[in-house]
Order: sequence, then C-alpha cells, then structure tokens
Amino acid sequence: MAIASFESQEGKDQVINFEWIAGEYRVKIVDTILKMCHRCHAEDHLVISCPVVKKQRKISERKARDFEKYVNLARYKRNQGTEKSKAQITNDKKEEKEMEKTINYIYEIVKALLEENKTTLAQLNG
Repeated sequence: MAIASFESQEGKDQVINFEWIAGEYRVKIVDTILKMCHRCHAEDHLVISCPVVKKQRKISERKARDFEKYVNLARYKRNQGTEKSKAQITNDKKEEKEMEKTINYIYEIVKALLEENKTTLAQLNG
C-alpha cells in the first residue's frame, strides 16, 4: 500500500483507476474513499463480509470442535496406569550405570588411599 498526494483535483482524477501489471502483481490506483477487502482484494466488500474469511472461520470452528472431541476421546481411552515409558526406562538405566561407574571410581580411590596409609603406618611402627 502506498499513499500519494496530488497538486490538483484534475491530476488526481486522471490517475484514479489507472492499472498496470508489475511482475505477478496487479497495481491499481484507487481513491481513499474506496473500500477494499484486504483478504481477497475484492472492491465490492470489506473483510468483515468476505466469503473467504467466512469459509475460513467455518473451517477453523470445525477443526476446534474436532480437536476438542478427539482430545476428550484420547483422555478417556488412554492408559491411566503409572507405568514408565520406554524412554524413561532407558534413561533410568543409563543414569544407574553412570552412578555405578562413579561409585566404583570413588571406591578404588579410597581403597588406594587406605593401602597407602597401611604401608605408611607399617613403616612408622616398623
């Protein structure tokens, strides 16, 4: 959308409704009093009464109803148990293995320190 002003009413009257093609677009100079639908670009109605908008609104309402219907159906039919999913079980196993590795690593360090202390005590008591 562009707005232009003219020096005289005659100049404005000469270019009103002038139309040309620019690439894939149709460019038309219209008066500011002309009402035009910005959805379908028709010059005979506003967007509030556009048939495209009305059709789209019906489709959206139907989709919303269907969504609500199927969501409620899925809630009713789904398993209400507390079982874990396969992904949760896999993650739990991975975490368990990592924890086991960490515990074994700490155990080996403590064991080595105790052995070192025994050797040092034996030498001191020696």
